[in-house]
Amino acid sequence: MHQSYPDSLPFSSAQAFFAQFECAPLSSIIRRGVLTGPTFAATSDVATPHIVNTSIYYTPSLTNNGAPGWAYFTDSNGVPSAYTNSNGSTYTSQAVWSFSQLGGCNFYVYVPAGNATANISYGFFQPGIAGIGETRVGSTAVNQNNVTGWVWLGAWNGINQVQFSNNDGQTGTNIGVGVSQSLEAVC
Repeated sequence: MHQSYPDSLPFSSAQAFFAQFECAPLSSIIRRGVLTGPTFAATSDVATPHIVNTSIYYTPSLTNNGAPGWAYFTDSNGVPSAYTNSNGSTYTSQAVWSFSQLGGCNFYVYVPAGNATANISYGFFQPGIAGIGETRVGSTAVNQNNVTGWVWLGAWNGINQVQFSNNDGQTGTNIGVGVSQSLEAVC
């Protein structure tokens, strides 16, 4: 998926690693060496081909509605990124990933290495009634100060938009985002 994992993993990395087995037939998990010992797989399970999930990457639309706006930089991993300052309860900057409605997918976001120190909420949206607007159906909080790189946001169904803004109730922190292909949907 993304990388091989070391012996010691942060919880979010372990979640991302095990997410690849969510819909896998028992026989494919056994073939990968994840399960050991006696198993009693059904004949149909053994004969079922393994379905490989597909990764789809999305680029955010970054909007400014006053100061502070977005500042652009290259993070320490060499990834083009941007950040804005958290702004208490006043909205001035937003990142929105929009796409055609997706079925059940695991979502991952890239958190830049540097200029990302806020505890933010990524909102998940579905199409609104009669296709008008979007309806927020949930969110995932990420403390960007504690992570860098790809972070698992959870498994969601029927999503057509992920977003966050800088009116997060905090001040004195930076909210970072990768500016290109920084949201991954594994469906």
